[in-house]
Amino acid sequence: MSEPKGEEELTESQIRADWNHRAENVDGDEQVADFLAHIRIVDQSTFQIVLPTLCIVASKPITEPREKDLEAICADVLLDAESTRPSRRAVLACLKEFRFGSAWSDFFTLIEALEEPQFHIIRPVLPRFDALLSAVRENKIEFLWLKTALFRAISHTNGWIRVWTIEKSVAIDCDILKQNHQFITDVVIPSLNNNDVFWRQLEKSKIQEFLLQLGSTVDTIKSTPGFLHNLLKSVESLSCPTAIFLVVSTFTRIKREEILNDDDVALMRRVVLRARYIPHRSIRITTIRNLVIFYANVAHLTPIILEELSNLIGFISQDATTSMIDSIFQQIHQIIISTGYQSSEDHCASLFENKFGEDVKNLELHAKMWWISMGTDQSLQEKLFSKIQLEVSELLGEKTSRDLTTQLFLLKERPSNLKCNNDVLECMKNDLGEYILSKVVSNEGSKREFQLLQSLYIPLFLKYCCHLVTPFAIAVIKVLTEIKECETTAFLLTFFEAIVENVSEDHLKILGANFFEYLGGSDVIGMKRQKKSVDEYDSKEFNSIVATLHSLRIKLLNKFITEVDVNSFLSECIEQLDIASAFPVKQQICHLISRFIRKCSDHKLAMQCIRACSNIVNEEKKSLNSLPALECFVNVTLSGPQNNPEVCRESIEYIESQLSIACQSTPVALILVDAITKYRTNLNISWAPIIVKLALFGPVPKKESRVLSYAYSKIFDEEDTLLENDQIERLDEVVQKARFKAVLLSLKLSSEDCKTWPAALIEEIFNASAILDQSSSRSFGLSMAHRQKTRGVELLHLLAARIEDETLASKIFEFCISCVVDPCQQFSIKLIVEWTLARLCIKFEKPFEKLIDSDFEKNMASQRIGSMCSWLNVLMLISRAAPRLVDSCLDKVIVWCTAQNFPVRCTALAAARLMFSTFDKDHRKKWRLVKSIVNFDGEPSGNSKRVIENLCTDFYFAKLHINDHFDFQTILSIVASRTGMPPEETISEKIISQLNTDPNLVKSTNEDVEFLSAPSEVYSALSKNTSCAPTMEHDNAVDDDELFVSSEDPIEEVVTSSFQRKIVKDSEVKDDGVSLIVVASLVDKPNNLGGICRTSEIFGVDTLVVADVLVAQDSNFKALSMSSENWQKIEGVKPANLLEYLQGLRSQGYTVIAAEQTTDSVMMHNFVFPKKAVIVMGDEKEGVPVNLLRAVDQTVEIKQVGHTRSLNVHVTAALMIAKFAEQVRFAKN
Repeated sequence: MSEPKGEEELTESQIRADWNHRAENVDGDEQVADFLAHIRIVDQSTFQIVLPTLCIVASKPITEPREKDLEAICADVLLDAESTRPSRRAVLACLKEFRFGSAWSDFFTLIEALEEPQFHIIRPVLPRFDALLSAVRENKIEFLWLKTALFRAISHTNGWIRVWTIEKSVAIDCDILKQNHQFITDVVIPSLNNNDVFWRQLEKSKIQEFLLQLGSTVDTIKSTPGFLHNLLKSVESLSCPTAIFLVVSTFTRIKREEILNDDDVALMRRVVLRARYIPHRSIRITTIRNLVIFYANVAHLTPIILEELSNLIGFISQDATTSMIDSIFQQIHQIIISTGYQSSEDHCASLFENKFGEDVKNLELHAKMWWISMGTDQSLQEKLFSKIQLEVSELLGEKTSRDLTTQLFLLKERPSNLKCNNDVLECMKNDLGEYILSKVVSNEGSKREFQLLQSLYIPLFLKYCCHLVTPFAIAVIKVLTEIKECETTAFLLTFFEAIVENVSEDHLKILGANFFEYLGGSDVIGMKRQKKSVDEYDSKEFNSIVATLHSLRIKLLNKFITEVDVNSFLSECIEQLDIASAFPVKQQICHLISRFIRKCSDHKLAMQCIRACSNIVNEEKKSLNSLPALECFVNVTLSGPQNNPEVCRESIEYIESQLSIACQSTPVALILVDAITKYRTNLNISWAPIIVKLALFGPVPKKESRVLSYAYSKIFDEEDTLLENDQIERLDEVVQKARFKAVLLSLKLSSEDCKTWPAALIEEIFNASAILDQSSSRSFGLSMAHRQKTRGVELLHLLAARIEDETLASKIFEFCISCVVDPCQQFSIKLIVEWTLARLCIKFEKPFEKLIDSDFEKNMASQRIGSMCSWLNVLMLISRAAPRLVDSCLDKVIVWCTAQNFPVRCTALAAARLMFSTFDKDHRKKWRLVKSIVNFDGEPSGNSKRVIENLCTDFYFAKLHINDHFDFQTILSIVASRTGMPPEETISEKIISQLNTDPNLVKSTNEDVEFLSAPSEVYSALSKNTSCAPTMEHDNAVDDDELFVSSEDPIEEVVTSSFQRKIVKDSEVKDDGVSLIVVASLVDKPNNLGGICRTSEIFGVDTLVVADVLVAQDSNFKALSMSSENWQKIEGVKPANLLEYLQGLRSQGYTVIAAEQTTDSVMMHNFVFPKKAVIVMGDEKEGVPVNLLRAVDQTVEIKQVGHTRSLNVHVTAALMIAKFAEQVRFAKN
């Protein structure tokens, strides 16, 4: 007989049959225990196969311990993020065999619903979480199962479900979380390790609320044994930089309690080391600062803990400002005082004698900590201070060779409140200078000496010994000529470079001569190959010292050099750029080139310089030096002879290529605009396209950039005074600053040369606008085309104020009219161009005459009747700013008060009312007819009354004064925000005030309180749906009142019925063989498409066809679609491909029906729809084009009996879709 096969040799069906047999034959508690134990030790693939056998075992009579064993296996599967859906179904079936009751019913319903990917299926059952939490409170079910349900929700594919669950999790009762704190550290904190979570909270405007709740939860349960240790491990495991910052930021409000101790030092350091890798400097500094303060708050303070805090501060001491470091120590000092911790005199003396001599790192930080560890014992501080002063005075006076490092650090870092009648260092500053000089001159270039140079010798010398700077500088430079060792030379040159800034102009020539003698000439850029003389440096460290030495030589050469043979010197610079390998060296060579290239007489040599510097940008583009390299290149390029056409053309090409990558690295744009502003007098109008592109710059922010911007704004709102004021570092403001600086640059150039620059810039705006108008997304609100067109007309509006040429004014007038006639333009564009038109009409006679010309008026109305609203707006703005023209304006307005078009009629009536209200008594008599018109209330309960009242109080229509309110804030912020543009599209008042240093250019802010407080109900439609976050209220589901019902109406029946109704909706309403496709590729307005999408989803349309599926992301689309795009199938077919697409559908048996009026069209109420139909909707204005009609089987029109000539395309589609549903889909009813 053959040997029995092992499980690894059996097929899946054989394994399943074998285990089914075993499960059926299990009998008794011991056999059940063995069976379950065996399942736990099988391999993963076998485990997946045999899980269904648990149902067989669970159906048998088993004891409570075995039920617990089964629960443990089921929980492990459900809590496994990698488990399969069949596995989860198997363990749910097992649990249902022996677990009953309302709480378990809630659990099963939640887990089953969470298996579905669709948001609308899960949302109705979300209240079950509250019911399950109530059951946990009442001990009806273990927290394990609430945790399991929450884990499955946090692991769901839908991000909004994940975020909602995370918010729910941190708000669980703290009493429950104290007993189950691993849920926070093992599930919640790891789930925050991405930007998606925080982006969704930003969309919901709940991120601050969430962070406060998380901080409150951590604070409440922090004292639970093991929690804080596990929390730090969870933070250590995070990798997303913004997640680390935001999570750690919640620790700042945690109250003082001694939990951590000396044994936790290693873990504390590991978390800081993780934060150290955050690439964004301000976020990194603030995160580590928050961790240090958090540790001080929750640790039992001991000398070891305080020493470690000093070391942790050392990780940011090089990048952080002095104010930030002082702030950290002040907070630690307050904590020390509050705990009553205080070092003894013996302990301080011990540190004084031993500690500082051993540690070569962070000496100044340890000195600060040494002082504050004395707490409030000022007498001890004064005693030790006197002792140190005495010792220093004796040793400096004796001029001994004894090292004073410890004592000098302690004096340097003494507390500011420590009384000091006689500062020994001030009194003995000559002796101190000699001591420092002796240390500098006798250095061997060791690591310790370099650290002491930067942290001790240079600061003390600059504070106390500036009177000795000239003789000491001469002494150092003379020593340099005799030194050969690289490390020692670099040390001396570092000290020399630091003190030479304080040398007077009279002595610079002497120093320059000595320095050139050291270099070997006044134009020596290169340096001989260096050899290592200090063994403690590895190759990388030594190369860094060599780079420091070489870059300092070139930097000082640039300081002392005055005249050179420019062409030969630049040739040498190019050669050295090719040789140099370290970026600091290349950077200093670029500074030399940018200084002398403007004097270059050979344009080909100048171009060689520019090309050589562009190579540096390519070499450094993936390094931390990418932005400094770009600054070097741009400075060289713009310093060059731009009056040469060849140099100018190539320079523009290089800058264009850099601008093209600015969307990925936004600080690039800021560097470019700063450089162009700096060198603007060297540029000509060929640079206008670059300047306009910068003024239009700004990518649509992605999730990561939005979260990063929030993190930066949070940091600088709270810590602005403690952080370095570096505009490149402010990533939340970089785009807005770049744009606004480009606007300021345009206005400065137009002021400095009002003949050429304004026309060139305006012409470029026209060109950019023409390109944007060709975009397929131009009609989509908040698309890139919409955003850039808005920025363009804002710049045009500002430039138009400087126009004196009537011909150019006429061009601007025509451009603005084309904008208001275009049906695709959003209010953010229309209002600005209307304002521009109004100012032109007041400034020049011809534009106003043309505006009120009857033929012009008729032409506008014939092109698009809706454009007459803009025309009336312009007349309204003119009448407010120029009372002399009000009669002419009102004469035109009054005619349109009876227009059939509803918006036009309401606008005319509102304008007439506002104009009439400004008249005096005599004037009112002249226009008494107007009084009758504006007082006539033909629709007392209709929409017109509400619309007119809104217009008469609107910030723009009723309050804007085109001259008084001509300021940056109104143009670049208020109008944009009031018309629904998101914050990133506005320029904040803070940025405007900070950067607009010339108030004569354009006023910065608007101080009109009445204008600022006026509402914006008319033009703010875009803002109604700028967030894509779905509502989490349980409409058509279960609300709170339904959850807690009487015993006659059990909760599970209420929720389950609602949940099941959502699940089976599609199968109930769709029949075999019935299919409807709606083709709306010719419809270009997003709001119409959104309405068609909503109707299509409601009535079961199989496919909605649009020109571009990206329209579903448009806020105007979403305003009417009501999230139906999440469930409606949408397909993209461009208009050019429609004919082929429709012919393909006909070949599949579809009947193509066009909603169009033709000679053989059938009235819809007489038409019988086939079971498979395609409804083609035409363009809003032109309908279905003739070339498509040959692919149409039948045209159908809707009978009309009123005066209005046509229906909105959305309404037409809705009527036809509903008719199809009535005749075909719902015919059985």
